[in-house]
Amino acid sequence: INLVRAGVTPWSIGTVYNNSTFGIGLSASTDSNFTAPYFNMDINGNVGIGTTSPGYKLHVSGDGYFSSNLTSAGRISATGYTCELYLDSGPSYSTITAYGSASYRDLWIRTVSSSSDGLWIKTSGNVGIGTSTPGYKLEVNGSFAATTKSFVIPHPTKPGKKLRYGSL
Repeated sequence: INLVRAGVTPWSIGTVYNNSTFGIGLSASTDSNFTAPYFNMDINGNVGIGTTSPGYKLHVSGDGYFSSNLTSAGRISATGYTCELYLDSGPSYSTITAYGSASYRDLWIRTVSSSSDGLWIKTSGNVGIGTSTPGYKLEVNGSFAATTKSFVIPHPTKPGKKLRYGSL
């Protein structure tokens, strides 16, 4: 079905040319040119927006926007080596970012747009607060507080020797 108005590119609704999907989109004036609809539904019930071959129940090619909640009863996954979850609130935002390659995976939790602040959990097991390159199991760039006000640190080169600090 072509919805045509003089001088305007027509909208088409129907079977996509040379494909077994149902589509809605702009086309030329003949059915044989209806090849790239905006919306598709295939014979398996998969719906595609921006793709003529949806591989999932909802397959969006391009950016999406939800003005309300996105809820999942299962896993939300991303392909590639970087996955970011933005928690946006106007000019300020927070992100949870998973970085990686074939040899490492790091997790970065931060606020606003800084290159190294926040919390890093490295593939090595090292954790950095305020540093993106922690060299120890816990490395803090800045000051910190502890509620027990005591700690014990083993000496790095002398077995049995420890630094003990305690405060009342």
